[in-house]
Formats: sequence, C-alpha cells, structure tokens
Amino acid sequence: MSRIDLCKNCLNKECNLKEGGIRCGLTHAKPAFENTCTQYQEDVKKIRDDRDHQIERKKRQYPLGLKIVGTIALVWGIYKILSLMFVGVLVTF
Repeated sequence: MSRIDLCKNCLNKECNLKEGGIRCGLTHAKPAFENTCTQYQEDVKKIRDDRDHQIERKKRQYPLGLKIVGTIALVWGIYKILSLMFVGVLVTF
C-alpha cells in the first residue's frame, strides 16, 4: 500500500488541492514515512463506505451477455419499426 493510500484512510488527513492534495492534519506536511505512520488512525467508516460503494457499483454493471442481447433486441425493434414504415421495401421474417 502506498503512502497516499494509507493517508486516504486515516482520520488525521487533510485535503488541500492548492498545496498538492492529501497532507497530514497533524503535521500539515506531505506523507514522508517509509512503511507505517506512527500517527495513523484508521477511518473505519470511510473504509466501509468505500467498500459498500464498490459493491454497489459492481451490482449496477451489466454482464456482457445481457448487453449483447439488449443491443440485438434494440436493432431488431428498430428494424421492425422501419419495416412497418416502409412496407414492401424491407424484407420481413
């Protein structure tokens, strides 16, 4: 896990877009620790919300097969409408 990833999930973070993004809310400096931060406090609510958001996003994604079937149905429907509009011009099934 990178420094920024660790800081994103810390209660002590502060965000300042003018000064370069995420900084420590205690030292007001960019993260400079090697592997772990001694002031790190896990933001359990943010981690849980992020996980729930990813699960909901995956639920909203349609499988490829459903997209293909939907596209075929749409094209078929357009074809049928056009065949009704131009009777005799298009070949019907």
